[in-house]
Amino acid sequence: TSTKGEKQLYIAAMANVTQIERKEMGMIRKSFGDACVTGAYMINRDQLADAMTAANIMPQDVEILERMFTMFDKMGAAA
Repeated sequence: TSTKGEKQLYIAAMANVTQIERKEMGMIRKSFGDACVTGAYMINRDQLADAMTAANIMPQDVEILERMFTMFDKMGAAA
């Protein structure tokens, strides 16, 4: 598990390498929340892609978020 300080460090690092603004992150978060209405509380790669498209995320940031998705894929399916 991460400490609060580690999480803040991760956020600061992301802020320095991406062009994603608060507005876009909010749109992605809302998309994920909408996807979790079913009670599954998981998203798949297609839902991530749809959320990034809806938020108009820049291609270089899409690549970063896709890599993060793979890194955090606890099921190991990368689907």
